[in-house]
Amino acid sequence: GGHMFAAVNGNTIQIYNTYTCENTGTLRGHNGKVKSLVWSADDLKLVSAGVDGAVYEWTIKDFKRTQESVMKGCSYTCVYGWGEGAEGRTLAV
Repeated sequence: GGHMFAAVNGNTIQIYNTYTCENTGTLRGHNGKVKSLVWSADDLKLVSAGVDGAVYEWTIKDFKRTQESVMKGCSYTCVYGWGEGAEGRTLAV
């Protein structure tokens, strides 16, 4: 882990290599500003939350959106926890 970092520019998330600063991928899908990101413990996934009421899970291997939850009229400002237990995923927003 730790070989990538993410930066947000409006509604676009860019993934960079920590050592070379090369842009290795771009995540698009939010219709409003992305306000928060959290990496999975294994660094294979990223979750984003935005003012558009969307929370997306992305796989970093292929830069695809794998899960989503959209609540129109809701404006998320923070996503801060992630874990997988016996009963499935838990994400706090």
